[in-house]
Formats: sequence, structure tokens, C-alpha cells
Amino acid sequence: MSALSVQVPFPVFQDRDGQPLENGYVWIGTANLYPITNPVPVFFDDALTIPAAQPLRTINGYISNAGTPAQVYVDGVNFSILVQDSKGSMVYNFPDGTGISPDACGVIYNPPFTGAVPYPVCEVLEQSVSVKDFGAVGDGVANDTAAIQTALDYLRDNGGTLIFPFGTYAVNAQLVLQRSSNSHSKRWVIEGNDSLIQSSFNGEIFVIGATDFIYFVEDGGTVINNLFINGSETTSGSSGVAPSFNQTGLYFYIAGNVNLNNVQSLKSRTGIRTHACFPLKAIDVSARGCWIGAHLDETSNLQDWDNFHAPNCRYSILIKSTTTTFDSGKSNNITFRKWWAEGSEVGMVIDSGTGGSGAVPLRSINVIEPYIAGIDYDIIRLGLQYNFATPAVRGAACSEFIMDLRFQDGLWNNTYSATSSAFVFDNNTRVRQCYINVPIPSLDNEPLSFINSPGGGTITTRGLPSTAQQGRTTEYIYNSSGSLVQKQEYTGDIEFFGSTGLKFPVAAGAYSTLFTDYEEGTFTPTIIGTTAAGTGTYITQVGRYTKIGDRVLFDIIVTWSAHTGTGNMRVAGLPYTPNAALFNSCAIGKFADISLTAGTYASATVRDNVTDIQLNELVVGGGASGVVAMDGSGAIQISGSYEVA
Repeated sequence: MSALSVQVPFPVFQDRDGQPLENGYVWIGTANLYPITNPVPVFFDDALTIPAAQPLRTINGYISNAGTPAQVYVDGVNFSILVQDSKGSMVYNFPDGTGISPDACGVIYNPPFTGAVPYPVCEVLEQSVSVKDFGAVGDGVANDTAAIQTALDYLRDNGGTLIFPFGTYAVNAQLVLQRSSNSHSKRWVIEGNDSLIQSSFNGEIFVIGATDFIYFVEDGGTVINNLFINGSETTSGSSGVAPSFNQTGLYFYIAGNVNLNNVQSLKSRTGIRTHACFPLKAIDVSARGCWIGAHLDETSNLQDWDNFHAPNCRYSILIKSTTTTFDSGKSNNITFRKWWAEGSEVGMVIDSGTGGSGAVPLRSINVIEPYIAGIDYDIIRLGLQYNFATPAVRGAACSEFIMDLRFQDGLWNNTYSATSSAFVFDNNTRVRQCYINVPIPSLDNEPLSFINSPGGGTITTRGLPSTAQQGRTTEYIYNSSGSLVQKQEYTGDIEFFGSTGLKFPVAAGAYSTLFTDYEEGTFTPTIIGTTAAGTGTYITQVGRYTKIGDRVLFDIIVTWSAHTGTGNMRVAGLPYTPNAALFNSCAIGKFADISLTAGTYASATVRDNVTDIQLNELVVGGGASGVVAMDGSGAIQISGSYEVA
């Protein structure tokens, strides 16, 4: 039940004493002119077909038409009016009156702004129209397809705002808002008021954009606010069963400057699909429970999705051309912020296609602060072919490149296994310049977090709170061949792989030889004989070394109490083989309890291409040198350096 205000149906004319004017006279004329001498045609009907003779007569205050109270109408907005009593004396005279039109075009709107120009109320109302103006009911029962399509056609042709008053609008055919002529309006606004379009159409439910690129506009656009679209599915996309229908809730085809605010597309195979759609700004958009939450087809450029909700999907986000390649339209500059994919089977698939020209069809894709939890299979698949029917199977590698990918921060709370990884890369390094900085276990502690590697870029992992990895940050750097070239623990350790290293400047524009190696370690020195190596009984065996590039610095302490070796005595066990160069040296710090020839003293030399040290006898005062003979016991301390072979 609704309340209606009861209004006076006829105007009441009063005499000078305030009483209803009885047997009075009413003259209506041209505005600002005396109405008796300048009358205008007056009618008893709003169609202006029943003339009313002047002067008009009143009965008990009402204008009378054959004894019955009546309304009168004039063809115009302003008029003059003279009211006389029964004796013909003037009650009042108004030179410029305004009537009330039977429709809004006869009522003038005066905007309350400086310099504003008055215009009819009907023009104000035409700035926005309602689907109910075209016959839509919105009760969830009546078929509103034809009414809504008529309203969309009006919006296409005239622009402005189309309003869906709150309700449920049942449709059974495709809805289309597409420019097919350059005469069509460039800007459309749809205000949904949280209304629901419930569709049984098995296809693309609502298509928006243009029929051809020649009608694409960049200076117009489409705005959709607070509108919900439901397909016919009764199960969730993450249920593991096939969809019963082939529905797409919203399809933006050749659409420019799209803005979505609080839009939902649910219960469909695909929630939202874009093809040749740019730019696009989506805020608080949901496609939860669909088999594919969002499908970004070719030429989906300059798209910014904030708070995109696509949990419980088979594939939460799919970036893939419907053909085998993106060559007909590249997709660049795509950003998802605070993407929610909880409970989906696969988070995101970026399929760059096969069989193309080897170009770079996909570039600059960013995922910032997503909420990831409970993904059945992989969170991100990069450069792998997509297969709708088998989300558990990782597709073959793509042949086209994907470049400049960034994944940053957020919650990546998943259990990783052989079938459920955080990132899965193609195995032919088609994914280039990939930068990942996310809180997941490091490659060392959870190798299943990453399958394969990018062709260039960095992966930075940060340990999850309340785990053994908490507080641990590790950076991995890859070259264009997908090989790991550097690893750095942000506790201070830097690890290099392959032929990479550090370069230090020695002059402007000039650098030193590449520094690729630093190592510290220990080894076990032994005493050997040149004729028979023998076996010693050792009291002390200490060997330490530092390797810097191709240079080895070492310290040796050996003490033995018995030995079976024969011939000349040497110290063996150096950690690296010296080369044949001359830049090898030794210094003896201790040489005790070892027999020497009278008049000589001991020295040591690193031998070329073998891992031992020769002990020499040098003559005091100069002369020919000799070698130290094997001794059954003794103590030696030697320090030195040599160049690695």
C-alpha cells in the first residue's frame, strides 16, 4: 500500500472579500497586454480541441463549463489574466501569469546558478531515463528483456544515464549496448542501484562496446555503477564439475574508457571478459564462483583492477587470446591490486599463445597485494597453455614472450606440493624480466614454491610469519637463459653462480677483472716422501686457506712423531692445484727437530701443477741449493700463496 496526496482538482477564484467568486468573469489574454482587448484562445481540454468562450464564467469560485467545474488550457506558457466580480468590477489583474502544463515540457526549470538559462523540466528529466520508462517491471517474474533492450537502444543513441530502480529484472535474451554508427552517443552511464539482472540466456548476457573498430571512441566511455548480473549456474566454478551453460556475464568488446564500480557478475562460466578494451578501471568488482572470473582477451590494455573478487573459481584470472596468438592485438599495462582468489582451483594463467611471430604480445602485468589461500593447484602459471577442462594439468610451454611481470606483497598462504606451486614458469624462458617480491618460503626451504625459472629477473622471497622462515629474505637473480646467477640472503650472504661476479672501478669508465670467487676453508696437510710416500703418526695437522679469485692464501702447521716415508721430504694436501706461473711463494715460520746439512737453512717452494710443497736447503752465504731429506719426526709451520691453475 502507498499513500497519495489528495490535491484540489480545479482552481478556485475568490472575490475581494475572500469568498468564492460567484457569477464572476475571467479574461485570459496575451502576456503583459490587457486581456479583454487582447484575448488568446482558451480550451477546456489539454489537447486544445474544445474551445472555451471568453469571458469565462465562475460558479461558486470554479470556472464553469455548462454548469460543471472545469480546467482551462492555453497554447503557451505565459498569459495575462483579469478577474471581475458579477458586476464587472475588477477583483485583480495579473499581466504575466504562468500556467501549470499537463506535461513537464510546459514547466520551466530555473537553475539556481549564476548565468544559468531556464529550460523546460522535460529536458531535465531526459538527462536520465529509467528502464521502467520503457516498460520494465523488475519483479523477477515479468520478462523485461524487450523493455531493457529498448532502453539500451535509447541510451546508445542519446547518451546520458540509464537507471535501473532497485529490483530483479528477468531476461531471456542477449542485452546489447554497442555503437554501430558514428552518430551514436559516445558516453553512457548505467546506475544499477544494486539491482539484479537475472538471465537465462545461454551466451554473452550483456555485450557493451562497438560492433567494429571504426566505431571505437576514446573520448567517451561507459560507466556502470552498482549493478549485479546472474547467470543460470547452480554450482561453483571450484566444485570440479563442468558448467551447465556457456554464459558470460559482462562482455566488453571494442570498448573504450570503461569504469566499473561495485559490479558483480556471478553464476556464469565466465564472469567478465574484455576484448579490445582499454582503458578500464574496475573498483570492487566481483566474479566469485564462476569457472573463469575474468578473461582478458587480446588488446586488453591499460586495465586497472582494484579489489577484484574472484574466489571459488576454476580459474580466477585468465589472460589469453581466444586465437593461438596475440599478434592481432597485444595486451599491455594490466594491474590487479588486492585480488582475492581464495578457494579457486588455479589462481592466474598467463597464456601468451603459440605459432605467432615471436613478438612480445604481453607486457607489463602487475599483481600487488593479492589475497591467496586454499588454491587447489597452482597460484600463477606463466607462459603455459591453458586448458579449461583440466585445471590440474599444467599446459605445454607457449612460444610467444611475456615481459615485465611484477608480483609484490600480499598474502600467499598456500600449501605447496608437486601439483600446487606458487609460480610455474614455461621451460623455454619465454617469461622475461620477471620480478617477484612476495612472502613465501625460499627456494632452498620449499623448492616446490617455484617450478622452472624466468628468463631474466629476480625472485625475492620473504619468510611467512610464525614459520621457520620468519624474518628471512632471499633474493635470486636469473639471466636471460633462466640460469641462477646470484643469490643473496639479506642476513649478509651473497652467492654467485656461473661466471658472474663483481666488478670494481679502477678509472672512469674502466673496471677491474671480474671478481667471481671468494672462498674460505680448511684442508689436512701431510708429510710425504718422494721415493715412498709413507705413513706418518701426526700430533698436529692444521691447514687453512682463503681463495680470492684465482689466488689462494694458506697456513700450515704439521707435527709428527714417526713416519715410514723415504726419499726427500715434501708437504702435501694443498686445496687447489697451482699453475705453472712464477707467482707462488712460501715463508717458513717454524722448522724444528728436522735434520739439515751443516751450513744450510730451510726454505719452501710451491710446486707447479701439483698440490704439494717442496722443502729446500739453502747454503748460508750462497751457493747451490739442495732438498731436505725425509725425517722420522719434526714440526713445520709454513705460510704462502699461489695462483690457481
